[in-house]
Amino acid sequence: MTLIADEFIQQAQQRPHHAAICIRSSRSTQTCSYGALLTAAQQVAGAIRHHCCHPSPLVGLWLTNRLEFLEIFLGVALAGGVALVFDPQWSIDILQQVCQESLDWLFVDATLEAKLATAIDSLPCAETIMVPAGQGAVQRGNYVDWRHSWRQELFTASPISSVCSDTDPFYIGFTSGTTGTPKGVVRSHRSWVQSFAASRVEFGITKNDRLLIPGSLIHSLSLYAVLEGLNAGATVTVLPKFSAKTVLDGLHTDAITTLVAVPTLLKTITKAAQTQTKIYPSLQRVIAGGSKLDTTLRSELPIVFPKAEILEYLGASELSFITVASSHNPVPPQSVGRPFHGVALSIQRTDGSGEAAIGEMGWISVKSAMLCSGYWQAETSSGFRIVNGWATVGDWGWRDADGYLYLVGREQDMVITSGLNVYPLEVEKALQGLPEVEEAVVWGLADADRGQVLCAAIRWAPDWSDRPLTRLQLQQRLQPQLPASKFPRHVITVDQFPLTTSGKINRVALKETLARITGSLEVQD
Repeated sequence: MTLIADEFIQQAQQRPHHAAICIRSSRSTQTCSYGALLTAAQQVAGAIRHHCCHPSPLVGLWLTNRLEFLEIFLGVALAGGVALVFDPQWSIDILQQVCQESLDWLFVDATLEAKLATAIDSLPCAETIMVPAGQGAVQRGNYVDWRHSWRQELFTASPISSVCSDTDPFYIGFTSGTTGTPKGVVRSHRSWVQSFAASRVEFGITKNDRLLIPGSLIHSLSLYAVLEGLNAGATVTVLPKFSAKTVLDGLHTDAITTLVAVPTLLKTITKAAQTQTKIYPSLQRVIAGGSKLDTTLRSELPIVFPKAEILEYLGASELSFITVASSHNPVPPQSVGRPFHGVALSIQRTDGSGEAAIGEMGWISVKSAMLCSGYWQAETSSGFRIVNGWATVGDWGWRDADGYLYLVGREQDMVITSGLNVYPLEVEKALQGLPEVEEAVVWGLADADRGQVLCAAIRWAPDWSDRPLTRLQLQQRLQPQLPASKFPRHVITVDQFPLTTSGKINRVALKETLARITGSLEVQD
């Protein structure tokens, strides 16, 4: 039986002085060795085990990117507990909504104290521990004092295997909330250990690598990448706050070998890199996940990072890895690649009649050892489920004769307009294929005559921001690819899109904002 922190512990015992984590900002770099990180995590585990009277404590992390985040996360795992990772952008109302069961501890970043104010007493937890922003006294429980007060309780009494199985949960990550109320995805030790083994085959991360993870640790993609690096014995660099300049400085000076990020951040990094003359000779691989690389970004990344392999994977918080595509192998441009190592992939018909034919659309379904254990305190008919032995989250797609997968959209995103089923992703891809369009988001609006009509919000490319195409011009440009029945009836120009903490476009916030200020934006009918 292998648990989530076992490999990290071995790395720390073998190379205690090797750099594990670097927290890099524009002004300074904080480095923590494997030995120091393990000691801190053991102190956290000891304090939890000393105070908690039941074997699986629930511990909330409401923290920004910082070293203490990883100390606590690993410490909870060592103690046999479950870490619930909350988004710092959430309000207390959302936290109370998703956390209906009382936590044993909630660790709160002191920088969020102003947001908490007097409402901190209403948080669903037995004890709140403040993680200081710097030196000086902090109200309520102080993390540093709490951890060091139980220095003698280092995690040495009983091994975690005596209180924990590899099928037990260790982490609950919440969906980003781009399309609704966040749902907690429960992950077992086994699911991530198996994911480490599979990604080792596809990505080849070793103890000689230096990873840079510029995204937020509340996003499972970033947190997984950090743990993957620690599992391999690599040095992992994390940013307290995203900055393209800080990323490029780190790539240039820190001999970074691997960059892992969502396409939104990679696009910003690439644009910044195009204005500089720096080279990045150590960078061996760029790993993109979270959403598909658009055609422009896919072509620009090899130019900016000519020595790096560009690896793009399709995954889901509930399913882990699904497919992968590499710049070293020819992959059809619109495909999201071949099945990931350890994944059996199937397109299942939605009527339950079995496997879809080549080219036929259906549910993207998988069998693997990397699946989640379900949702936490959530009853839902959509999202993760297992049908006829195949797991799916409701993504629609199809496969070609060579086995490559093509993503069409997600079931809850489907728009029915005049009786026609339209997936916004198909329309977004067509729009973003135009050189004039930087980014596009498409969704359905209620309409008395048609049921729904399509609406598109577009951020124009810099050269076209002062002379955007009209709706008619757009339709004419896309006529060969997109029938008139699938073209947006409303086109809205935006200067920028709101983002979630994980770097994805926040579709809920976008639609709410546009509903309030549509009159001040350009709507082309």
